[in-house]
Amino acid sequence: MTSDCSNGYATYYQFLYRATLTILAILATSSAHLFAQDKPRSTPAIQENDSAEATEAKALDFVQNHHPELKDLLSVLKAMDAQQYATAIRDITRARRRIESLSKRSPEMQNVELQGWVIQSKIDLLLAKAVASDGKWNRDELKNLVQKRLENQKMRLKVEKENLEARMKQIEESLSKLEGKESDRVEQQLGGMIRKLESKRPANKKK
Repeated sequence: MTSDCSNGYATYYQFLYRATLTILAILATSSAHLFAQDKPRSTPAIQENDSAEATEAKALDFVQNHHPELKDLLSVLKAMDAQQYATAIRDITRARRRIESLSKRSPEMQNVELQGWVIQSKIDLLLAKAVASDGKWNRDELKNLVQKRLENQKMRLKVEKENLEARMKQIEESLSKLEGKESDRVEQQLGGMIRKLESKRPANKKK
């Protein structure tokens, strides 16, 4: 009986390990593809000076908050393959920083990007499980996730359009302020420069 239980646990953890390695391969491909698409309009990721332990903790908190099931696989991976685990933490950290960097520029886009990451992560995990379990998977579940991903992509483009329209409005307003009375503006800026230069001259040379 004990032997059967041990074999059962071994099989379970072997499945989790295979699923984890598979999802890493899928994530590497999909992440490269997604970042290639984002390159022309990419947002600089937040720069952090955290220790390795702090970076790992933030990555795990991010996963726990947004895709807890993935954290279970990471726990198994950490015990079985430290190098692959480090790769996974690095990829998650890059996604987390990129999403967090949108908080000030566009909170709405940040939410859309976060939901997009969650959806893609669930798709990757479902595909990894299918590969690890010899092709057993739920078509309806995958179809639902693909539909959600499409809706998320549409929402992302909609938010991008709104942000661009708002930016264009700001540019037009700035342009309209500069048009006309150019000579007055030239004199105004020139006067400011001269006053600044005068303020830097030694007192005994001022007249």
